[in-house]
Amino acid sequence: MNMNDRADRLLAQWFEVEAPSAVPATLLDDITASTSGMRPRPRWLARLEGHHMDVIKGGRRSAPQVRLVLAVVGLILVAAVAVFAIGSRPVNPVVVAPSATAQAAPIATATAAPVASRTGAVDPLPDALLGAWYTSGPQFLWFIRAGEPVCTVIAHTELDCLVVQPGNGADSAGAASIQAGQVTIDWVSGYCSGVIGRYAYALNGDSLVLTEQPDGCQGGNLVLTRAGTGTTPTAPPQPTP
Repeated sequence: MNMNDRADRLLAQWFEVEAPSAVPATLLDDITASTSGMRPRPRWLARLEGHHMDVIKGGRRSAPQVRLVLAVVGLILVAAVAVFAIGSRPVNPVVVAPSATAQAAPIATATAAPVASRTGAVDPLPDALLGAWYTSGPQFLWFIRAGEPVCTVIAHTELDCLVVQPGNGADSAGAASIQAGQVTIDWVSGYCSGVIGRYAYALNGDSLVLTEQPDGCQGGNLVLTRAGTGTTPTAPPQPTP
């Protein structure tokens, strides 16, 4: 007989002496009194843990469902904390150093400039000169604003133009402008074709005097009256291409 067998015999003898010979009469009342104040587990917890006791093996079953749920909840909490930490971190703006060769492109702005012509930079005719003027001959001189077909087709210019109208047709034409305070005519047709005539002008009401400057081809000054005023004849329709 070894020490383990001797201990088992002593323990068995002690149980025989100490164990009650019958079930105590107050056992059921004692159990009821002890458990009446205990609350049952919630249903959801009982469903997660499964059966409370294992009759075959004895003791409480392990609860793999609980561990899985707790692991998932833990992962969710960790992810939420990480997102919050990243979102609350201040974002430093990225500053890009300007390139040594890159420069801001200048904004183009429109500026008024004299119109270029064969005679150089010129200004348009004043509004007071526009229209039909009469001189003895008889003939009518038409000062016409740029853009009219008669200027582009007959005078071959994008500037203002002068068209001399003897009778009902166009006899002479040229680009008309103001240069150095003088009326400048770049003749393209008629007797003075190819010549640039320059005239000092004096405008007084309905009277206009064009004083020819040297190297002209008219051979004299022109004294004009606005057509249709006083006893001056009315001009025929404006020449057309």
